[in-house]
Amino acid sequence: MIDQFRFRLLIYSKKIQDKYKLTYLFISHDLKVIRAVSDYIFVMQDGNLVESGKADEVFNNPQKEYTTKLLTAALKYATN
Repeated sequence: MIDQFRFRLLIYSKKIQDKYKLTYLFISHDLKVIRAVSDYIFVMQDGNLVESGKADEVFNNPQKEYTTKLLTAALKYATN
């Protein structure tokens, strides 16, 4: 679960982004945060681009085996 401070920071960042039409680059292993704040994502493995696309498309229909394994592992971790 995203702690309260990070949650408020993400909400504030989103408001600023909308107001000033900004673009953010988030680099994270926290897929919950990435899903919450991203319109478009890049999945990387060992410094190489594995998959990219609209966040909803990548999360709901990954095309690469590595992305599928990553999402499955993250989901398993989040439910433990």
